[in-house]
Amino acid sequence: MPPASGRTPVTARACAIPRWSSADTLHAIQLAAIFPAAFLPEPLFIALVRWRTQWQIRRRAPRLAPFAATLLHLWGEEAEDGLLEAWLVNTQIHRALAERYLLRQYLLPHRRPPVRLRGREHVAAALARGRGAILWVAPTVYASLFVKMAFAAEGFRVHHLSRWSHGPSRSLLGSRLLNRIYTRIEDRHLEARVMILPGRSPLAATRTLRRLLEANALVSITVIGTGDRVLRVPLRGHVMTVAQGAPRLALASGAALLPVFCARRGDVVETRVSPPLALPSGPADRAVAAAGAALARCFESFIAEFPDQLGRAAGLFLDDPERGGARGEE
Repeated sequence: MPPASGRTPVTARACAIPRWSSADTLHAIQLAAIFPAAFLPEPLFIALVRWRTQWQIRRRAPRLAPFAATLLHLWGEEAEDGLLEAWLVNTQIHRALAERYLLRQYLLPHRRPPVRLRGREHVAAALARGRGAILWVAPTVYASLFVKMAFAAEGFRVHHLSRWSHGPSRSLLGSRLLNRIYTRIEDRHLEARVMILPGRSPLAATRTLRRLLEANALVSITVIGTGDRVLRVPLRGHVMTVAQGAPRLALASGAALLPVFCARRGDVVETRVSPPLALPSGPADRAVAAAGAALARCFESFIAEFPDQLGRAAGLFLDDPERGGARGEE
């Protein structure tokens, strides 16, 4: 059942969105530089990223500030200077590798890194119930492409909720030109993308997702830290901020809610599906809070094992999620 995601007129609200920005120009220049570098051998590519990041650290580059803030926020006094620098370097290496993998698909579509899906049985069991399943995907550094790739490789047809601004650009023209460079590759591994268009309420997309779940479809929603209603969940002595949309949709539809995390282990990029989150009966707010607490426990184990692969998920752990980039782009 394909989602109804047709084009709509730009509304007054959308007119406040710039058509193009200086950030778009900068990213276009950076993309022109990184595209040829993406075809270098991986060891040489990593060496270049390591050198560049160390240079940025010495110059105290502002773009590293959200990741440094996250580390200090989560680890506190344990984050010594040496650990902080190593973590920042590895974080940037993983971010660059994730982008390298995607760009290489344009010229080398058959040369993909090994992908693995763990927890397939949880997805199959959820679909066997006939109520559909929601993949609640943590926005870790490899997730945007490799979660989609892993499910497609196993024969699952995923409908993904996405905002028009998913990608590096937040402008109208930039979203059509720059963001499309990334979404074109991702879309090869999706059944469909359910879009939240500029200036439009997300309710239309939510209704589409509800119809898909009623047809026992598989829907993916990225964990974000902004929205009309958010949860603030304790984690490692601090707070994780999470939008409530996915658990509320699961409650309304009866679909299973499955946390999904993606990380690189050695040369393999692994997507792990956890068992469905329990949504206790009773008031919806209590069930949503229970889902948020369970998600935080999953995050805690991921942070302990892959602290340098948080990616945009870093923003979930800051007082202001916008600073860390865990927005609603997906």
